[in-house]
Amino acid sequence: MTIASILYPVTGNADIDWNFPEIAEQMGLARRIYLTLRYGSPRFLIASLARFGKQFTGVGEPALDNFTTTLAVDTLVRHKPDLFLLHLIDTDSQKHDFGPDSAEAKASLIRHDARIGRLLDALRTAGTDGETGIIVFSDHGCLPVHTTIEPNDFLAEQGFYHLDNGTLLDFDAEFHSSGGTAFLRIYNSAKADSIKRAFDEFLEKPYVSRLLTEAEMRVSGMAEFFDFGVVANEGYSFGEPHLGQHGYTLDREHYQPFYLAAGDGIPENQELSGGSIPDICPLAAEMLGLPVWKMDGVNRISA
Repeated sequence: MTIASILYPVTGNADIDWNFPEIAEQMGLARRIYLTLRYGSPRFLIASLARFGKQFTGVGEPALDNFTTTLAVDTLVRHKPDLFLLHLIDTDSQKHDFGPDSAEAKASLIRHDARIGRLLDALRTAGTDGETGIIVFSDHGCLPVHTTIEPNDFLAEQGFYHLDNGTLLDFDAEFHSSGGTAFLRIYNSAKADSIKRAFDEFLEKPYVSRLLTEAEMRVSGMAEFFDFGVVANEGYSFGEPHLGQHGYTLDREHYQPFYLAAGDGIPENQELSGGSIPDICPLAAEMLGLPVWKMDGVNRISA
């Protein structure tokens, strides 16, 4: 089967026929172009930019999603891939910057509705609409934030994280911030006991909700690298300042992501609850008619 992908995460250098990979992090334009060409499909990228480059007005939203939707429409009509992956970032960006319940976030959903309409029109133009199944999903929830905490500031106050005019010199322990959670790793075993006593104080701070359980550390994939994990309290987050943030545990109210599917074998007008993002993989595989291999998720939608 053929595959096309536009700005889909973690697809750099993948075996994809037409790939415009997402290159994360801040960097200069020249380096971004270099990495995109190196880890994507050069001929597809150059041809797409030659046709639609004048419509590219920047990496900010909603301009970026408008541009990638244009590329998606052309790809669906021109190449008719068996599997097509598209990552739209507008709503995520607006929720981070303005909050999950903001007017800006709601306006982004209206724009997404129009973009999905363009994609459906493209399938009709390509003549593949009758045989195409569609999955739309959010990869995480988002909660409102009024205060952002840098937990390494606490370690610095305790003498375990050494800064000089904002420049990190060395550290005995360090927090990795993930929005709604933060993870502590102890590097200096000689000071482990004193660091743990300080960590007990940290757990009593008003911005800390609780300690992550061993099971949560294991499921998150962090147990291999970190000694402890904590959850931010309501209205707080760890790391970079945002008015909306993710990375919380899934027991938080109003934090569940969603997904929907339409196509052959998918019941119509049925609303279900439960499940998780890993359930999308077996669902997609079965919609493609592929034999399902061992995976974490379970197909909870199609018959």
